[in-house]
Amino acid sequence: MKKFFVILLVSIASGVFAQDAAVIIQTDQVQQALARGAIIWDVRDEKSYLEGHIPGAINIGDAGAVLRDPNKEDYISTEQIEKIFNAAGLDVNQEVVVYGSRGNPYSYFGLYTVKYFGGKKAQVYHDGIDGWKQAGLPIQKERQSLKPISVALVPQSQLVVTNEEMLKLAQSKSVQIID
Repeated sequence: MKKFFVILLVSIASGVFAQDAAVIIQTDQVQQALARGAIIWDVRDEKSYLEGHIPGAINIGDAGAVLRDPNKEDYISTEQIEKIFNAAGLDVNQEVVVYGSRGNPYSYFGLYTVKYFGGKKAQVYHDGIDGWKQAGLPIQKERQSLKPISVALVPQSQLVVTNEEMLKLAQSKSVQIID
């Protein structure tokens, strides 16, 4: 989890989220995105997803576990993520709305991931499935799938600091690390 917050701070500082007028969207905006054909990505674990999700939402499992090396907490290889995204039909070049439960930090990790791999039209639904249910909107319990795709992911390496890079920076004493 520490790695995520370092990534988030670096992302905010580099203006990743500032590029879009409305990165955090509300329930009515999710409905509008659905009507436009946006990809809705539920980042929760599969069990939670199958208990109920926004109709049409796709899921690859717990994004924080599936996309990160469990020991280093860095991303798994781009090739592995590309296979996962392509199999799920998760095209970062399309409009993508990411959500989990209300305030779930992995929603923001999902948003960051789409942007890290070149996505320009990604947003996060902060209220997530909780806000959706609270609004009295329908949920779906069946797995949703999109047609597999073949899209090459292009990492934006300037947006991440790996654990190895962070260790070098910390040893050089040239940066101040805020925990």
